[in-house]
Amino acid sequence: MSGKKKVELVFREPVKREQSGVVPYAESSPLEGYMSKGLSIESLQDKLLNLGNFVVDEIEISLETIVETGALTQLFVSATGTGGVTITLKPKNKN
Repeated sequence: MSGKKKVELVFREPVKREQSGVVPYAESSPLEGYMSKGLSIESLQDKLLNLGNFVVDEIEISLETIVETGALTQLFVSATGTGGVTITLKPKNKN
């Protein structure tokens, strides 16, 4: 084992839509409906590095829970209320 911990964000699957409207989740547990594949923090950083004339000013993450398994820490992003991820951008300095 390398000793390096991996941290990833885990999001809920998109809500299924039918002709009658939105089908709510039948939650049997707090983690029901979450995707099994998460987004690593490193992958998020890579995606945010190439934003043209903008840089990340702040990232705010509302979490449902945190699960640690060996070298993996999963941050389950909340999908209720005002939960989720908010990324605030600002213009790059023109130095």
